[in-house]
Amino acid sequence: MSSRLSRGRDSWENGKLFRENHPQCTRLGLNPDLPVLTSLVQHKSSALDHAATEAGTFQMLMTTICGFIQMYYPCGMYKPTSRLVRPPGFYRHMMLVGCTRFTTVILGLVALNYVAVSFTETIKSSAPLFTVLISRYLLGEATGLYVNLSLIPVMGGLALCSANELSFDARGFVAAMATNLTEW
Repeated sequence: MSSRLSRGRDSWENGKLFRENHPQCTRLGLNPDLPVLTSLVQHKSSALDHAATEAGTFQMLMTTICGFIQMYYPCGMYKPTSRLVRPPGFYRHMMLVGCTRFTTVILGLVALNYVAVSFTETIKSSAPLFTVLISRYLLGEATGLYVNLSLIPVMGGLALCSANELSFDARGFVAAMATNLTEW
């Protein structure tokens, strides 16, 4: 008995069916002797497959370039002051700002990977709540009654949208909510 027996479209390799060893060769009419070509034929690719990654990369690159230009050429945004040395902790603070911006972009891309763009933006509309909470607990600032009352319709709308969203995914929801923390 040979090591490879042929039985119709199924063939045996090392005691197992060829289809079990090569799952990409399961469509009718494909030649199982050309697994590389069949996998190229089977997997269609969209032009927008990597659009979010490219957009995030471009956003980070432009943020870095524009920040560098603005550091040395204020472009009318503020009045430049001449300094002999950088303020204490300058590089540490810039690294903190850069890392939080990077985290915001990554979390936004993760959110877009799991939920629709409209739902991501709806979730990010809860930013006023995070602003009030962070200013209260980090800065010790108390907000007025009317500001707190104005948060009720915003949070109620967010709850209604989240409850009825067809593309709801907990991972995307958490990532979009986390962008509110890192954007503050």
